[in-house]
Amino acid sequence: MKPAEEVLQDLTQSSNVSVHSDDALVGKVKAAITADDEKRKENEDEPLRRKPALVPILPTELPRQFEVTLWDVLHTLARATALSWRGAGRGLAEHWGALKYTQALAGAPGGAATGCAADLVP
Repeated sequence: MKPAEEVLQDLTQSSNVSVHSDDALVGKVKAAITADDEKRKENEDEPLRRKPALVPILPTELPRQFEVTLWDVLHTLARATALSWRGAGRGLAEHWGALKYTQALAGAPGGAATGCAADLVP
């Protein structure tokens, strides 16, 4: 098993990501949304807030290939998950807590973890 310091260092390495966004992908996402909404309705769950319109990502908005770190990917997934499953305020609070935690794990330039006892109190 790798030491934590090595794992954290691996998360900062960049990787190339290709973007493929077209009308077919938008159609698949809309079909998944429709199925999810029907299931929620059957279970008598509250409807989710959704973007009003889905469109493919335009080439002018995002290059078809770019570099990203695993930290960036984990950050985006955590944020999207927290904000989608909870009310926006609760999700934002969870996201902020996760950011403080990962920043403490990353440590200061000298290698020591940052933060104080007050940061640990829920």
